[in-house]
Amino acid sequence: MADAPLSFRRAPVPAAIDTRYLDQLPSAVMLCDPASLEIRYANARSMRLLEALAHLLPVPPAEMIGGSLECLHPAFAELSALAENAQEPSRRLILSTRGERMEFHAHALRDPNGRPGFLQITWSVTTAVVAQEDAATRLRLVVDQLPLNVMTCSLPDLRIDYANAAALAAFDGLKAAYPAAAPGLVGTPMEMFFPSERLADAGSLPLTREVQAGGESIVFTVSALVGPGEQYLGPLVTWQVRSAGFVGAGMPTVPSLTPDEVLESLKASISRIRTVTASMEKIAGRARDAASQPPPAVQPLLQAALLPAVTVPAEASPPNVPETVAEQPSLPSTVVEIPQERSNYADLLRIRVERLLGRGG
Repeated sequence: MADAPLSFRRAPVPAAIDTRYLDQLPSAVMLCDPASLEIRYANARSMRLLEALAHLLPVPPAEMIGGSLECLHPAFAELSALAENAQEPSRRLILSTRGERMEFHAHALRDPNGRPGFLQITWSVTTAVVAQEDAATRLRLVVDQLPLNVMTCSLPDLRIDYANAAALAAFDGLKAAYPAAAPGLVGTPMEMFFPSERLADAGSLPLTREVQAGGESIVFTVSALVGPGEQYLGPLVTWQVRSAGFVGAGMPTVPSLTPDEVLESLKASISRIRTVTASMEKIAGRARDAASQPPPAVQPLLQAALLPAVTVPAEASPPNVPETVAEQPSLPSTVVEIPQERSNYADLLRIRVERLLGRGG
């Protein structure tokens, strides 16, 4: 295993700046001359980052110490004014190049007499962090635009900490039933909508609850959000209004039907089934006729291959029939087999329909 890179220093460093306290920092730190921007010191973390970015550097990482920050990017030239500007001792600089993103924080250090000392550069490579933030932003946009009412709750107070656009739009029609809810839902206790004693335990999820509010039937479905290491992050709540008279954002409702409407619908369905059954019986009949009458071109060959007729007396054992017949002509290679199950299926379906009609009549 290679040794960890050591910190580098060139030229004397003022005694007031003891770099021993910087060598083991988990943050990358460099000390630069404020006028020339020459890098005088880089701690171990800086050297590791420089080695990771070696493909972007004009010289090997170790040779960066003693060189100017401007060799990284011309934008560093503006940092030389920090040492003289007591009103603005710090500045932030973000650079993106060849797929990498770096963030620099420059601060002008002064000696005990207030004279300019060194520029302290604290920096990091934020490429992966920014990529994760971009992915999280895209995911948030996707969830916010889903045609599904989505909410999440914080732990342990189980208050709603997020509601997507569909949930906010759908809740507009329910405000009269929940006058104490917070504007925009966020901050509202989940207890207001249904008993939430089980939401604090991931082991009790998922669950579905249907509640009545303001004449509407609302179905809540709750599942557990589990993060890395099986950590329970909180409940994910989706819901929809299922009663008639209200349409949530993007969520069609299920209409309520009277018994007479259900009966009429059933009769119409039975009529359609009867028509289909009759059609299938006709098809099955044509199939049986086609199977019993071979095509004219094939009929002579079939007749030539038939065995002689044998008369079997009543209550007598059938004669032995030879297993093979010599010199039988071969049939054409293309033979269409018509399944016999079609007629059986049509009969069964007809019987079921007749029973259903008899039961409904």
